[in-house]
Amino acid sequence: MTEVIHQHKRSDAPAPPPPAEPVTGQAASQQFICNAVPVGVGGFALTTFTLGLYTSGILNAKGEVLVLALAAVYGGLTQFVAGLFALRRGDLFPAAFMTSYGAFWFSFVGLITYVVPHAGTAAPQAVTTFLCMWTVITLIFTIATLGTNWTVFLTFIVFDIAIILEDIGNGAGSAGIKHLGGWFEMLLAAMAWYIVMAEVVNETLKKDIFPLFPFKRSLIGNAA
Repeated sequence: MTEVIHQHKRSDAPAPPPPAEPVTGQAASQQFICNAVPVGVGGFALTTFTLGLYTSGILNAKGEVLVLALAAVYGGLTQFVAGLFALRRGDLFPAAFMTSYGAFWFSFVGLITYVVPHAGTAAPQAVTTFLCMWTVITLIFTIATLGTNWTVFLTFIVFDIAIILEDIGNGAGSAGIKHLGGWFEMLLAAMAWYIVMAEVVNETLKKDIFPLFPFKRSLIGNAA
């Protein structure tokens, strides 16, 4: 206590250090909010691959209820929460993608458990409408990937193909087209898993072991 009093009396005492940045500030918060992409995209990939196993006809369609459990927890809830963390971090594209497709899987559960059983003969139309609306969202995100890298861009191209095939397959009542869409769903999931692996491994090891192949120049005409 005496030492503190003496320091106040001395005119040549060193100036106190500047106050620490509040933990509620943006910079401080970013210290503990890391890249949420591997978490959210991991949920998207696993749920999509599992759906593809059934849509393609590889597994018995009666077991497709497994997808609902994954869609509710990993593809839906986990991905949505990861998107909120990305939003807080200021990563617009990952935040928009993960919150949107987290909501997609939530609504998919509602579609299968409530809409389809109650829609009767209009069920195929309801499923097709659902898919077509999400096709619009997916195409918008595909345009946005022109500002990312080749891996993300090509992943969304495959995503577009998969969901359009499902649009056509459900709308036309063609099992063959839906099965083909299921194969593209599994390819989409594999490419998404590569993104997860690249993000986690490269960040953890501090090396670009799994490249994401950035654009050498922008695909929309501006310098990268």
